[in-house]
Amino acid sequence: MTVGIGAEYEAALQEFIIGAISAYKSGYSLAALNLELKQNEVRTGDAELDATLRLSDRESATRRIWLMLIYLTLGAMAYAPAAGVDAAALLSGAETAAVGLETLGAEEGAPPPDAAAAVTRFRGLVDDVTAAAAKGYNLDALKLEQSLSLREGEQGLGAAEASIRSQWMRLIFLTARLVSPKAKGA
Repeated sequence: MTVGIGAEYEAALQEFIIGAISAYKSGYSLAALNLELKQNEVRTGDAELDATLRLSDRESATRRIWLMLIYLTLGAMAYAPAAGVDAAALLSGAETAAVGLETLGAEEGAPPPDAAAAVTRFRGLVDDVTAAAAKGYNLDALKLEQSLSLREGEQGLGAAEASIRSQWMRLIFLTARLVSPKAKGA
């Protein structure tokens, strides 16, 4: 466990990641997985309870981003899906996920974000975190190094952005740890 979060939170994230890894290994594309999640929202028959349990648009977009980060991490680590499944095809839907959160935060009438550029930014983060994990960094050391590596004149992230980035880094780091050969005793 890393410092700053509870064991229950990290365990819940790991369960989410394990589910995503299973979907990846089974050949579910991001687009198919997101459609499946949307179609299988919690429905109890009680409209008030359903409204309480249903994820908000922002929460749904966040989960899509998480799934995309996990899939990008698995791809970056050359994690093999089931035989006959094209790993690159599993990322169909990544651009939709990448712009989901940005679109929610955009002002009305703002131009839509560049989906390809958004995926490229996420790939960069995945590459940085997986490379650091492979070198033996722990998550806290990696976050500290990133905060200290600002070039002169660069502005740091605000508190909200830093928190979101930290969560994304945690997901990537945990995914890398769960699928690395060292974690499997190889």
